Amino acid sequence: VPRGWWHCVVNQDDFTVAVTQNFVSPRGLYATLDLLRFRPHLVSGLVRDERVDECDDLDEMRKRAVVGTALHDRLVSALRRQRPDVLSAAETELARPKTLWARLTAPAADATAAPLAKRARTTTTTGFAFDFGS
Repeated sequence: VPRGWWHCVVNQDDFTVAVTQNFVSPRGLYATLDLLRFRPHLVSGLVRDERVDECDDLDEMRKRAVVGTALHDRLVSALRRQRPDVLSAAETELARPKTLWARLTAPAADATAAPLAKRARTTTTTGFAFDFGS
């Protein structure tokens, strides 16, 4: 199932065995880290520590967030030891501005991006305006 697609499995027999595995390619690692880092409450299907289940003051979403955060930390730790180059590339991708507005207003990384970013931030006394080199 492609990354990000919701899916459902219906067992049609009384005895069904499912063999599953999650695969994260180096190219898609940034998306996995983004999910585990910023939306850990979306992680489900993992066996939780009994201590988490016994926390009566945590609702289900917070319990999943605890498990998702722990999974993130374990993944980053393993990548730091085994594939630091892949982790570095994913962290670089995570740091990049995602939206057009964020890219336009981000500090310029090189000289070619500077004029566009400068024009996007041009203002007048009447409010926001773009300067198209007039």
